[in-house]
Amino acid sequence: MKLGWISFFGACLVIVILIPQVIYALKYGEKQKKCDKKILPLMGRIFRYACMILMWLPLLVKEFGFGSNGAMLIYFFGNIALIIAYQVMWALYFQKKSPEKEMAVTVLPVCVYLLSGVLLFHPLLIGAAVLFGIGSTGNMYFVQKAEKERRIARATEKIKKENEEKAQKLPADEEDDGESDAPAREETEPEADNTEESPAEDDENGEGETENG
Repeated sequence: MKLGWISFFGACLVIVILIPQVIYALKYGEKQKKCDKKILPLMGRIFRYACMILMWLPLLVKEFGFGSNGAMLIYFFGNIALIIAYQVMWALYFQKKSPEKEMAVTVLPVCVYLLSGVLLFHPLLIGAAVLFGIGSTGNMYFVQKAEKERRIARATEKIKKENEEKAQKLPADEEDDGESDAPAREETEPEADNTEESPAEDDENGEGETENG
């Protein structure tokens, strides 16, 4: 079965892939996250646009078509399943961000482009999808790795500051304890003196009784 010179189904897939990305950009206004390896985000951006064009335009291919009816069914239902999973992951990502969801919404479009290229016998789309996958997923991997290292560094710095504050408080607490113990010792010392004088008083009383007797 042949799809003709332009694949309207492929164009619809590209539009559906772009919708959550546009909504996210308008809602949060966040720029694309880029790692220190400049080649990866550049590669991801260039071949992303290449995949978008090749999904509906059969460059270096006479026309879009399938080798069998089974390939056509896999193309349609496989891409629909991937798009549904993609939209669900975006919905979950809008609710709560996480590295796993962020990686999922990066990988799923690559799967759509690669599946389409293989089933449509479109070598340019296959190559663009592979390079787009390397650039986008590689960039996201290094971005998440750097963010994780920064979180660990901040947590370590916080623990270090807390330990330093505790260490500074301990000498002050010990001095306060020492000052509070000093009056207690001073109060107990006169009591000890009074107890020592009591036997002498008893002796004097005893002598007085004997004299009176």
